[in-house]
Amino acid sequence: MILPALGYSIINLFLNSYSMQPCTNPKDRETILMEGNYQLPIYIMDPRMMPTLRMDRVGFLEKIPCASLLVRIMHSPKGENGEVLSVRNVP
Repeated sequence: MILPALGYSIINLFLNSYSMQPCTNPKDRETILMEGNYQLPIYIMDPRMMPTLRMDRVGFLEKIPCASLLVRIMHSPKGENGEVLSVRNVP
């Protein structure tokens, strides 16, 4: 079964912890999670087909009118012992 794709969205998940700008170096270890609520445009063209995938160039892609993707990014909840909660350790 082939699943159709409506379109494509892209977001930077991590920021440089010093500059608070999106990470540009994949080897950067000084990062923080970009927590928050976001409304992302949905693009018609697959951004992976661009010669270089950069957020400043994605804005030139054609958007699907009246369509967006709502995303919430947050850290995982942790238990009293500091362990990340999962279905295995939550009653």
